[in-house]
Amino acid sequence: MVATLLLFQKRLKPWFFVVAIVSVSTSIAVNQPASSKTGTPSDEDLLGVANELGTSWKMLGRTLKIPEPALENIEADNPQNQLERCYSVLKRWTEDFGSAATYKCLARALQHPTVGRGKLAEKYCGVCRDSHQGR
Repeated sequence: MVATLLLFQKRLKPWFFVVAIVSVSTSIAVNQPASSKTGTPSDEDLLGVANELGTSWKMLGRTLKIPEPALENIEADNPQNQLERCYSVLKRWTEDFGSAATYKCLARALQHPTVGRGKLAEKYCGVCRDSHQGR
């Protein structure tokens, strides 16, 4: 939303006006994480998220729009290694979505009610704390 304010109008001559116009741009963020980090998440941050994600990995994958067969393959390839499943789903997301796989998208997915990992969004995506976010 852009608001334009006319601060003053000063008449110097009958045909000449000096007008100061200030445009104020505001962003209304409803359920949008305000991530201080931009771009694609670093491998270090992906490893950190994977290390703490735990059993939420599959729901995170679904929230990140990873196809169900891919999630099943990740699970079958790593039946005894939850950390590897967590990391694999995050790597698959960055590979599939390229530059669209951003900190903001990851934060939104981590904060999704079905994932409930808002604190990971705070820690790894630089999201400001919101009192109703998950563990």
